[in-house]
Amino acid sequence: MSTNINLQKIAEELEFDLEDVKMLISIFLESVTKLMLNLKEAIANHNFESIHQNAHAIKGSAANLNLVDISHTAKEIELASREKSTIDYMEYYKTLEKLIHEIK
Repeated sequence: MSTNINLQKIAEELEFDLEDVKMLISIFLESVTKLMLNLKEAIANHNFESIHQNAHAIKGSAANLNLVDISHTAKEIELASREKSTIDYMEYYKTLEKLIHEIK
């Protein structure tokens, strides 16, 4: 797993062993793949409820691992979808995708 994030720092912040953090990141990446597919489909269909649900799940999972940039971006999508704002959801999606890809 090559990464642009500091796994050691995350381990220290969460008070976990580095190997545990690596395992948790791996699990996160597996689960976020499905959430991202769902989010992309929801955006394409202008399904604000589904956008909200998937963004919320991504935000929470990322926040639990101190993946701040991912959590923050997902939160922006979540809040906008709750208000049915007319932001460029696909642009936010691409940002989220890029941030997640940096972990892989």
